[in-house]
Formats: sequence, structure tokens, C-alpha cells
Amino acid sequence: SKRRHLWKLGSLPVGLVTFYNLTTVLNHRWHVLGLGYDSSKSREEIERAAVIHYDGNMKPWLDIGIPKFKG
Repeated sequence: SKRRHLWKLGSLPVGLVTFYNLTTVLNHRWHVLGLGYDSSKSREEIERAAVIHYDGNMKPWLDIGIPKFKG
């Protein structure tokens, strides 16, 4: 049953095991988090980023998405 519980966490545990010691920390200016819940992010901050992460429930492709980040 412990194995089944691991898979309920999605792909994150697999990614953590697969890429263990193969990653590096990105400067916070390159990686924008919170675009699925934080509407205070500026367009300039998003355009400057190398990686944008739509974490949270309000992803722009969903009906409940933050309007500012749609289209």
C-alpha cells in the first residue's frame, strides 16, 4: 500500500528520483512561479523568465484561470 501512496503524488517523486544530483538551482529571476494563483506577477517578469511555472489551480487554459494570464 505504501507504493500506491507514492503514485498518488503524481510525477514529482519519479522526477526527483530520476534527476537526483543532476539539477542546479536557477536564479529566481529566470524562474517565475505562482502563475496559477498569484496575479501580482508583472508581464515584464514573465517575459524575462527562462522558465514559467503555472503552479496552482488557476492555470490560464482553465475556465477558472487568472484572466490577466490568458491569451
